[in-house]
Amino acid sequence: DFPVLYHLHGAGGGTNALVDAYGALDVPGTDAADKLNQLIADGTMRPMFIVAPWDHGDRWRSDDVEELAGSETFLMHELPAWLHANYRVVSDRWGWAMEGFSLGGDASTYYLAKYSDQWVAAVQYSAYTVTYNVPAAPSVWEANADALIGQPHHGLRIVPGEDDGWMFAITGTGALLDHLDALSIDYTYAPVGGVGHQLAPLYAAEGVETLQYISDTMDVAEAL
Repeated sequence: DFPVLYHLHGAGGGTNALVDAYGALDVPGTDAADKLNQLIADGTMRPMFIVAPWDHGDRWRSDDVEELAGSETFLMHELPAWLHANYRVVSDRWGWAMEGFSLGGDASTYYLAKYSDQWVAAVQYSAYTVTYNVPAAPSVWEANADALIGQPHHGLRIVPGEDDGWMFAITGTGALLDHLDALSIDYTYAPVGGVGHQLAPLYAAEGVETLQYISDTMDVAEAL
């Protein structure tokens, strides 16, 4: 059975975001699939299913919004059930991770906190951190802090573009880091200089390291 990695696009994106991201990886290859296969072949990342859902409402976390209701239920419950029914996927939490860009990045880390018993790792790229524009959302980290700082193992990686001034400085990534520090929740912080709110350059700079980070986190959690 194989692990699963969700790839959550940013606002205005779609399933093509996966191809754009992995096609930019700093790895020899002709296209995104070829580059990923190279990383699997050389042991950088585990073989895994990479799933690219599409959020037509650009919200990802929308069960609390009537006209867009359903994204959370779909991502956290319906889609995993469908994958289990149709593919050979790992049944344990150690084999489930998320990454995303912008709104998708915010959703990936938010869901790791809220559903820490279902997911092993999350990575956000230049996240539009609406977590800190929603009054109740910081409490999700607080409610799950014990699970996130103890065993079983979790991984959290934050990759902003340092030139992403408005998105990064105004919408809450700094507040997220402060909150994680206050709660003693470990994370890896890897800012990328010279890059703004741009999907491909972020993956070119940190995509290989992120995929290895996710695979390594899975390895540690599987062994526990």
